[in-house]
Amino acid sequence: MLNDLQELVRRSSTKSAEAIDQLLSYRNGDGVTPFHIACANGYQLVLDYLLQQHVSINHLDRDGWKGIHCAAFWCQQAILSDYD
Repeated sequence: MLNDLQELVRRSSTKSAEAIDQLLSYRNGDGVTPFHIACANGYQLVLDYLLQQHVSINHLDRDGWKGIHCAAFWCQQAILSDYD
């Protein structure tokens, strides 16, 4: 996942922060972003990369969940400790 996200940024024709946020915050049919997926699965390196790229952590999925909700539901304690 990390390699795929990095490749998306490398291939992007624009390097503006807003454009990169939109690129890395794409949503699937349920409104889930890569940030949600990384939080739910404990993908710390992916989260570090997304945060370095200044993606929004406040996107809501179709159920109204942010990434932190996914981390809590799937017991990703290491991810939750980063929110402290």
